Amino acid sequence: MGRKENAGLQLVSQGITEMDVLEQEIIDQMPLRNFLYRQAGHAAIADRVKMPSGPRAVWEDMPNPLGLPWRPAIRSVGDRYYNLHLSFPQMLLDTANTDPSILDLKEDISRRSNDFFERLRLFRTALESNTPALNPMEARHA
Repeated sequence: MGRKENAGLQLVSQGITEMDVLEQEIIDQMPLRNFLYRQAGHAAIADRVKMPSGPRAVWEDMPNPLGLPWRPAIRSVGDRYYNLHLSFPQMLLDTANTDPSILDLKEDISRRSNDFFERLRLFRTALESNTPALNPMEARHA
């Protein structure tokens, strides 16, 4: 019915518990799936989505993306699987950064400006600065 009504469902999850509330029929009708790096729990998810052993082995062997300029991923389109290296604009990576020391910097910057783009500029300047007080990543690794 969804295709006839131009409806869709995008399920974003870090585990299988959210999938457990969906009937298998719904999961089976999702032709597009993205699988990003995860440390563990591949088997339960792979079994639930009926992922073949080849793509599952690739997924289980993905490198930890921390520090990489790209993110490993697998995309399934129907029965076909594709190995991807996803890249993102620096602005998006800066916005999504949740390192505890980075969050402190973001909080400090948010007190200085209400403008989103100005905050991003201040954030990038602080990270590129060699001043430990402005760059918590430098201070943490010193």
